[in-house]
Order: sequence, then C-alpha cells, then structure tokens
Amino acid sequence: MSRYRIERAEEIIKANIGGIIQKEIDFPGKPLVTITKVKISDNMYHVDIFVSVLPNEALEKSMDILRKNIYHIQKELDKMMPIRPVPQLRFVADLEPQKIEKIDIILEKIKKQKAGEKFQ
Repeated sequence: MSRYRIERAEEIIKANIGGIIQKEIDFPGKPLVTITKVKISDNMYHVDIFVSVLPNEALEKSMDILRKNIYHIQKELDKMMPIRPVPQLRFVADLEPQKIEKIDIILEKIKKQKAGEKFQ
C-alpha cells in the first residue's frame, strides 16, 4: 500500500470521525473531545484513533462513551468512506496534551523560582 494512499485515508477518516463524534455522540459535562491523530495499519485493516479530552478528569468517561458507541461510529464511517474494506476502529487516549500541560506547569514553577531568587 502506498504511503500517500494511507496518509490520504488517515486524513479522510480523521475528518469523518470528528464530524460523527461532534454531531452524534453526547458527552456528559460537555468536555472538549478532539481527534488528534489517526494511524492506519500498513494493511489498512485497522486504524487507531487518538483522542484528547479536556478537562483531563473527563478522559476516562469520554473514552468509555466512545468505546460503547464504536459500532455506531464504525457503521456511520462505513457509509462515508470511498475505500473498501473500511479499517476497523480502535480509540486510544492521546496523553501528549496532558504531558505538555505538566511540562508547562513545571516550567512556570522554575520561572517563578528564578524570579524570586533575583529579588533576594
């Protein structure tokens, strides 16, 4: 399978899944659920959908909701996709935004400590 074809399919899947989730899946508390990345296997039979959720406390519940609705989401995606077979979905929590937030907090603490040292 050509890399270009896989990348193009990833883009299409990302856009379609994002639309399905936005229009058809209801999350309690209205967290911000974002598709951050899509990774199709080389044989195009499986696809990992990386999901970021803010606030972080809503991650586990939101992932459960996505997993419970996976068959509905898959069925809707099947209708939209021009390729056959449509890869089987798997939702994966993308923890990169959480890691970045932790790094930002640490850097801010260091910055405050250094600023405090200058004035002593």
